[in-house]
Amino acid sequence: MIAKAPPSREELSRRTVAELRRLAAELRVVGRSRMRKAALVEAVRLAWADRRRREAARRLVPAEFLAAPASSAPSSPVRPPPEDLPAARLAEPPPAGEPAEVFI
Repeated sequence: MIAKAPPSREELSRRTVAELRRLAAELRVVGRSRMRKAALVEAVRLAWADRRRREAARRLVPAEFLAAPASSAPSSPVRPPPEDLPAARLAEPPPAGEPAEVFI
């Protein structure tokens, strides 16, 4: 039911509320059962335009860039302490007035 070009407000306004709700369901508009006709018309128009933008972006962006595999994600953004840092220094508090070094 989704055509290439979105219908105008006038075209959508000519449809019944039941037709607009079916179209809103197809476009996955949230809260469509509680919307009045004017709100349904606007929600369908916006959802239609949003879907067209997403479809155009999918055509422009190669598939390998849309979803990165989980294995390529960094395992942890936190760095371990340097190897040459003595263990005793990790436990001692910093001198007064100096910022603390935090290693997690």
